[in-house]
Amino acid sequence: LKTYDPHVWLGIPQAIHMVERIRDSLKEIDPSHAAGYDERAKNYVAKLEKLRADGKELLAGKKERKLLAFHDSLYYFTKSFDLVLADAIESAPGAEPDPQSIINLIKKCREQGVRHIAIEPQYDANTSAKTILKALKEINGEYVTVDTLETAKSSDMDAGWYERKMRENLKNLAEKLQ
Repeated sequence: LKTYDPHVWLGIPQAIHMVERIRDSLKEIDPSHAAGYDERAKNYVAKLEKLRADGKELLAGKKERKLLAFHDSLYYFTKSFDLVLADAIESAPGAEPDPQSIINLIKKCREQGVRHIAIEPQYDANTSAKTILKALKEINGEYVTVDTLETAKSSDMDAGWYERKMRENLKNLAEKLQ
């Protein structure tokens, strides 16, 4: 896995930090409305903390906690919800692994009991993902959809979009993980 994952918005502690930085910047440029920025940030941080607590509760009884990601994008998400990111199929979106890398991923999944491949709704499962899933048939390998929130249409976005999409991700995982 990469040492740097730019998908920081998928981590709840990181999202909280972003809200606080935005609040601080707004207060700096518009100090006359500082109390309002403080209040709205406090309310949103509480929603994010509840989202994290709800997600952990939803996944609490799951013994399966390991995922193979489609591409290297779920580090912060898995950390937020006490899951394990075993590896990623693609080092970057669209970068198909070579045959030896696929063999190594299959071996790693078998050795670590990883049977869930997190795929993103905006991508079809690529040839490598299909090959790995087929190889994991003996341990009932399966896909689970986890949206990395990268390709939303502006018409879909509103004040509750982030929370809805994150809860949808958690629901998808809770339905698949045992």
